[in-house]
Amino acid sequence: MKFFKRILIGLFLIFFACSAYAQTIDIGYGWNEFDGESGVKYVITRGRVPNINAHGYDVYQLLVQKGNNIYFVPFQDFRTKEGADCFVQDFVFQNDPFRVIKREREFGDSWADDGFVRVQTYGVRETFEGGYEMHLLSEKTLPAM
Repeated sequence: MKFFKRILIGLFLIFFACSAYAQTIDIGYGWNEFDGESGVKYVITRGRVPNINAHGYDVYQLLVQKGNNIYFVPFQDFRTKEGADCFVQDFVFQNDPFRVIKREREFGDSWADDGFVRVQTYGVRETFEGGYEMHLLSEKTLPAM
């Protein structure tokens, strides 16, 4: 009986620890809004540029709504980079706290080259001028799989 009790406690602790992390947000095409911290609302727009070949890409835009004001949050190269079989750059979005995770792989000589993936995590902060900006929170380099 003690064995099962330990398993149940262990599972509970694992579930509790995992729920403390930010939730991944599914961003569909078009207008996506969700409540953020400190009474702000985040809006992410996502569009598709088909390019009429295998190398279309998605573009994103981030807005922050605070009260009646809406602020554009500039972010350089806020788009996916894709081939027919893989992504060279994509994004994951998390909430509570809000994070943008950019994953980018070096191209090399071909799409199939082994390499590394740079994972950058960004947050949003208010500027002294009263707007908002992205700022780098962490950066890791991992082997590509």
